[in-house]
Amino acid sequence: MKFNPGKTFGWLLLLAATVLILSVTGIVPGWATRMIVSWQALFVLLGVHLLLTRRDGFGCAVLCTGAYFMIPHVYRVLGMPMPFEKSLLTTLFFAALLLAAGLEMLKAGRKWHASDKKFLEVKTGKKGVPQISCAFGQIDHAIIEKPFRGAVASTAFGETRLNLTRTNLPEGDSFLEVNNAFATTKITVPASWCVQVTVGSFMGDIKDRRTEKAPAGDRRLIVRGANAFGSIELESAGEAVSADESTEEKPETISVKHNNRVHIIPLDELFYIQADGDYVTLCTAQGNFLKEQTMKYFQQTLPPARFVRIHRSYIVSLAEIASVDCRGKESYYVILKNGTALRTSTTGYQELRQKLEI
Repeated sequence: MKFNPGKTFGWLLLLAATVLILSVTGIVPGWATRMIVSWQALFVLLGVHLLLTRRDGFGCAVLCTGAYFMIPHVYRVLGMPMPFEKSLLTTLFFAALLLAAGLEMLKAGRKWHASDKKFLEVKTGKKGVPQISCAFGQIDHAIIEKPFRGAVASTAFGETRLNLTRTNLPEGDSFLEVNNAFATTKITVPASWCVQVTVGSFMGDIKDRRTEKAPAGDRRLIVRGANAFGSIELESAGEAVSADESTEEKPETISVKHNNRVHIIPLDELFYIQADGDYVTLCTAQGNFLKEQTMKYFQQTLPPARFVRIHRSYIVSLAEIASVDCRGKESYYVILKNGTALRTSTTGYQELRQKLEI
């Protein structure tokens, strides 16, 4: 008989439900209920399911995380002290994560780009299919290759925003695989695309925010995969913002208080914005000003046709860019008209290429 991981996971969930029902009658002791029917146990089951279905480091990482929380939970329920220090468990946990990541990279020859609070992977799989992975962070990825040949997006404890508006569908069915674990994936597609969502979801939701849906034709995008404790949002181009945001005009100035004086900075005089802890530095023709605001706020507020985020620490005015220099493999710098050189991230360079059409 062929092993079916999906059915096995379903039977395990039914078993947990049965234990919970029997605990009401007293047949199953309370300690067993608290041990089995818990978010820690559910985390372990999710990791087992992902490991059996995907057979890669992603499922192993989720399983290790579940085990890390489950072991102390078992000892608490049984009222027994752990026979080892919590620091030892933490060390073994991170060792297991590093081992899983190392084996996965050796197996598939993948290249990881790491930065604070974010682990991003973009690689090309068989037949040129992009494979994007994100853990504990947020990434934006646009597919510009034409025609669209499929993609795989896997996200754990983070958010992935996938833009498909710059590619086109070939004849027949094209597939986008989305795998979420405690994460959100937002997909933006052209309004003319026919999209069918067949994602299996457990304790998660799938939101189709398109106001108009294209009729079925000879070209179709099928979104498939698994969504556990997460969200998948489907939007059409031009509908990625809410109704309130779409009618709200973008500001043409930025006000900032400096030396007991409020300065009004026109956007035309703004060169770039640099992250500075809980603040940002506005680099302008009038000088540099420190403002208590987030980079995310300015990324959402500034006109996207005039500004681009090239790095988690930089938002640049497109009008101030003089050139883009390559200073090594996958090492790009934006050179401003005033001579300032700002390094771009991998995702930022892709966004910059779209804005500058290079």
